[in-house]
Amino acid sequence: MGSGEGAEATSAADERKARLLAEREDRKVRAQLRKEPLPDGVTLVRLGGRVAAVRVAVGRAELQTERDGQWKQLRLSEARRRRVQRARVVATDAELGKLSMRCYLPAEQGVADVGQRDSSAIGDLGNDPISGVIGTLMLIGFVLLSPYFAVRYARRCSVARSLARQLRDVPGVAAG
Repeated sequence: MGSGEGAEATSAADERKARLLAEREDRKVRAQLRKEPLPDGVTLVRLGGRVAAVRVAVGRAELQTERDGQWKQLRLSEARRRRVQRARVVATDAELGKLSMRCYLPAEQGVADVGQRDSSAIGDLGNDPISGVIGTLMLIGFVLLSPYFAVRYARRCSVARSLARQLRDVPGVAAG
C-alpha cells in the first residue's frame, strides 16, 4: 500500500468523523429547540412523511415545508378531520390538492425539525426463536403501555380539532 492510499483512507475517515460529529451536534440543537414553545398560530404536522409547519393567522393559512424556508400561502377550499383517524386533518388546497396532516403534540417536534424525515416504522423482526421472544416482549409492552398511548392519542385529537377549527375560520374554507 502506497503512502498516497493511506493518506486518502485517513482523509475519508476524518471526513466521516467530522460529518458524524456535525450530525450529532445538529440533533442536540434540535432536541433543545423542541423544548421551546412554538410561535403563535403555528402547528407542526406530518405531511408526506416529513415534518411541516402550518401557520394560521387572521384571514389566511400558510405552510412551511423546509427548515428556514418560505411560508407558502394555502388557498384552502375545505378543512375537516377524518372520521376514523380523528388525529388527522384533511385540507383541500387549490394548488397542492388534498393534504392529509397528522398533528404533533407540543415538544414532540420543534420548528428546527421542519423539513426532516419522520420515520416511525418498526423494522422486520425476522423468523427465529429470538425474534419470537422479542415479539412477545413487545406485545406485553404494548398491552402495558396502551393506556399511555390512548391518552396521547386523545391529546393529539384535541390538537387536530383545534387546527381544523382554525383552518375553517380562514375565509373561503368550507367546513367539509
